[in-house]
Amino acid sequence: MSHRVPNDSERVNVNDDVELAFWCRELQTDAATLRDAVSAVGVEVANVRMHLGQTR
Repeated sequence: MSHRVPNDSERVNVNDDVELAFWCRELQTDAATLRDAVSAVGVEVANVRMHLGQTR
């Protein structure tokens, strides 16, 4: 499996399988939860982290 970093480190791309896998690892969540979070708050990593209850 590729560990390529995302093209935009400030935005979560759930439409690219490799980036989705990266963000699932980075945010320690599964794809369905990540997609739900992006649907709820948009693609900005900070907002997704907050939605998931994470700080960083």
